[in-house]
Amino acid sequence: MLTRAFDNGVLRFHIAESLHSGERTYALSAIEVAPSKGWQPLLEGIPGQEFATSLGSIPAHTSEVRQTTDGGWEVTMSGRGEGWEAREIITLAAGQPFIRRTQTYRFLKSCDLAICPGFRLRSD
Repeated sequence: MLTRAFDNGVLRFHIAESLHSGERTYALSAIEVAPSKGWQPLLEGIPGQEFATSLGSIPAHTSEVRQTTDGGWEVTMSGRGEGWEAREIITLAAGQPFIRRTQTYRFLKSCDLAICPGFRLRSD
């Protein structure tokens, strides 16, 4: 698994790239905060569940990264499941203590389900 890290001096996030059933997949694998003691884990992504519904989960199959004009980062990822597809944009503004994650789900057939994106909160 290959992991790329992007930070703004306050927060850092990791995008993991791996092979899943012979296909290249991507996931937001971790978010860290930089207190005075160095980078500390805050949240962990759930492998294979970049996009999750009550009917199942899928990893992202595409990933594009760009640096914004203010020095921050923006990652766009997308995936497709049985009867639905999803896209997300993760934005890390320069020098700001927040990450914005926006997910959009598009359903290709009628169904009853819940959207269930999430992270694991680290604890000691």
